[in-house]
Amino acid sequence: MDPRDDITGGADDASAPLRFDGDNSYPDCEQCGRCCGLNVISASPDEVARMRAYMAEHGIAPRNYRKERCCFSEEGGICRIWEARPQICRLYNCRVPRLEILRRNPDIVVDDDKPLIDLHDTFILGDASDPRYRPQHSLEEIDRAATASSAREVARAS
Repeated sequence: MDPRDDITGGADDASAPLRFDGDNSYPDCEQCGRCCGLNVISASPDEVARMRAYMAEHGIAPRNYRKERCCFSEEGGICRIWEARPQICRLYNCRVPRLEILRRNPDIVVDDDKPLIDLHDTFILGDASDPRYRPQHSLEEIDRAATASSAREVARAS
């Protein structure tokens, strides 16, 4: 048995196993929203670009929670950019501390030079202090894509 399949310990259930799927994420995630309680995260420019592209492709507009939580979370904890979420989100597990995850999975590489980004400033205001995070899609383009996506959903339902 691979030791990564038997990670145990944590705040909620010390006996709960943790399956790591190799993509820096956990297939057993219940999307409770605990990980979405932060507005500032570490993310590479590539991760931010991937998030922006996913937003544009799927017509997702960030929600303004006034810096109280992630602008991509639903009230119930569902991540609206699940497939494009950055590594820091993929490595979060409610039952196992991140340091334990990294200790037991030495093949996970976490770049130590990822800057912290303010999700609100980067995705809501479209302003980031680091020029690597300048938006490639304007909020107007994202709003237009979201409106078109909603119109398609309404047309399919009727």
